[in-house]
Amino acid sequence: MRRLATTLLAGLAVAPSAALFIALLTGSLRQQRMTLEWPQLIDGGDSVVLELLLTSAPGALLVLLASAWLRRGALRVGAFIAGALLACILAAGLFAQAFGNTWSISEILAELVLAQLHLIALALLPGTLLVALLQRREG
Repeated sequence: MRRLATTLLAGLAVAPSAALFIALLTGSLRQQRMTLEWPQLIDGGDSVVLELLLTSAPGALLVLLASAWLRRGALRVGAFIAGALLACILAAGLFAQAFGNTWSISEILAELVLAQLHLIALALLPGTLLVALLQRREG
């Protein structure tokens, strides 16, 4: 039962990690470094939170499936990092229009993801620590 709770919490931590990355990215591109700001989308009528949750679903699913198959805690932490990284990449594609009108996939990867790896590391740190603590407590 404890392993199931740990797996579910790890899957639920993916979306907040992606949201933190988007807030850090927006603050870095618009204001200055280490500032949190939520992007304003052009078509603001849609639910941004719902779109972010749907965008981070593949990363959460990766974490849930990998945690079901992996036994070692360190590998599960690695699975969380991989799933949260996938969610950050997909979220950068979702919010790319807030940083300019035309972005190709390669530009999103190069400018919004690879050039901002330090922000991804900061965004993934709380979730990674949470998953590591849960794994340690489980084992």
